[in-house]
Amino acid sequence: MVFKSKIGWNILIPTLALVMVVGFLPVFQNDVSTASVLVAFAMVLMAGIIILPPFINTTYTITTHGVLEIRSSFWYRQSIPIEEIKKIKPSSSWLASPAPSLDRLAIHHGKLSTTLVSPADKMGFVEALKTHNSSIVVESSKKKKAT
Repeated sequence: MVFKSKIGWNILIPTLALVMVVGFLPVFQNDVSTASVLVAFAMVLMAGIIILPPFINTTYTITTHGVLEIRSSFWYRQSIPIEEIKKIKPSSSWLASPAPSLDRLAIHHGKLSTTLVSPADKMGFVEALKTHNSSIVVESSKKKKAT
């Protein structure tokens, strides 16, 4: 079963805007040459090639063999045996991870490992994991109020 990642527009749009502003900054100077425009365009294009794929191609696959396979773009791959998953809880951590959205789930697995993911269908994703490992503890996003 394959789950697509949620796209975090609150991360993607500011990042692309920053790349474009920094990349085209030399173009806004008084003495602009064709070469500087082409260099700026090439820099923005290369940055886009690096930045966009994780937002478009991040998937979480639950195999019939009980493995969670995480793929992000063409350079990140991780496999987690579902039997090693102990706990899943909501997270909005800014740590780098194969989760192109801040609406994330922290998957605690192994002895001390945590992997952040951001499936678009979080409930379906958790239910699919629990079909392979019913002992996974799922924490809700509701915070307890202090009394």
